[in-house]
Amino acid sequence: MASSSEYVWFLSDDDNIEDGAIDSIFGDIKKYSPNAIYYNFNQHPHGYQNPYIVKMELYAVINETNLDSISKIIKNPKLSAIVIKRLSLNEDFNKYMNSFCIQVLLSIQVGFDHGRLLHSSHFVAYPDVDYMDHVDFPPYIGNNQNLAIRRLLLMNGKEHICSRLSLSNVVDPIGVGLSTLGCYYRGNFVLSKGLKHELYSTIQDEIKRRSLIDICTKKNFIGVAKFIVSVLFNLIARLVTGRNISRDSAK
Repeated sequence: MASSSEYVWFLSDDDNIEDGAIDSIFGDIKKYSPNAIYYNFNQHPHGYQNPYIVKMELYAVINETNLDSISKIIKNPKLSAIVIKRLSLNEDFNKYMNSFCIQVLLSIQVGFDHGRLLHSSHFVAYPDVDYMDHVDFPPYIGNNQNLAIRRLLLMNGKEHICSRLSLSNVVDPIGVGLSTLGCYYRGNFVLSKGLKHELYSTIQDEIKRRSLIDICTKKNFIGVAKFIVSVLFNLIARLVTGRNISRDSAK
């Protein structure tokens, strides 16, 4: 990291800092001396009434007996929820520095190499109100994170815990791509032209490279049916109202 400070707080460009967040971070550092901290992020369905991190918990060592320490970060990888201490890491980690969700990989590696991973019940950030209008990545990008984490576990000699972290579960790009496009045509989701093109291209590529049996799953069949209904709904609405109900991003 290029930072000269002892700790680094990752912040997304569409997130906002909670009042008192910096005091909470300094307080946690002073009290627990953690090497990495994972905080609550105020975004539905997790908020003050339903916090993701319910209680403060310091994991001195990360091993097979306390996988919740990293599995909770993997399942809810919010960039602005992570603070990490500047420490030396396994030199092989450098190959992952350009990976998707690098903050998750850093948290895991710091935990493996140095321990003292803190789950803090404080809330430190929340997204813009219109954050769903600025989504610029496909819904199956979490597959890339899981792939990177599997490789990281292999590097650390811990590939045997992949199934316990649910890393074997991947999202089918065809199904979720069609679902996202369907939501767009029904006017429930904002998409940029670039992301629409990426979704269509990925679906076409997946169909070309996979067998018919692999493609024709129940989920994909339902996804295709919903997509067709959504497109028809969009066309009928345009004919009746004279306007396009689908919502395009300004990006």
